[in-house]
Amino acid sequence: WLGTCNLTTQNKRYISITKENDEEVNKIIEKYEEIIKIIDKYPGSKITILETPIYSIRNWNKKQGHKNPDTFEEQDIELERQLYTLNGRIREINKRIGSHSPEFSSDISNTSKYHCGKDRKLKTTRNYEFGLYQDGIHPGELLAKNWLKKISEQAKRDCWETVHKPSLK
Repeated sequence: WLGTCNLTTQNKRYISITKENDEEVNKIIEKYEEIIKIIDKYPGSKITILETPIYSIRNWNKKQGHKNPDTFEEQDIELERQLYTLNGRIREINKRIGSHSPEFSSDISNTSKYHCGKDRKLKTTRNYEFGLYQDGIHPGELLAKNWLKKISEQAKRDCWETVHKPSLK
């Protein structure tokens, strides 16, 4: 499960965004492609690249005792963009190799729609419930159990149902 420690860098107790561009996203995708090449040598094997769930630099640094964690809000916005890009690329790879990852970020997100401005244009905002994490990065017990269930169900579909479908004769 790549992503978390690639997109952010730890300096003592605190973390910050590694790069303000997609350089790290591209490196992660290259690693996934290398892994796929290795697995391709074993025809009976199947791989699923797991999406990287959204996490919060601000919340991690706040939990670590940073005096002004709000200074990391812009980095959280950039991190969300990079994760959106990364997960989109992961979906493309999984589609190509006939696999599918659960969308972990959907378990902590909610959207709201509202009308804005003079033209009353409909806008959508997405909010994340980082309270389900222990510290902004690591899932709390309930969220971890939910993610494990999703991974188990996906593994069952990938490894059992696709291999052992009864033939209709």
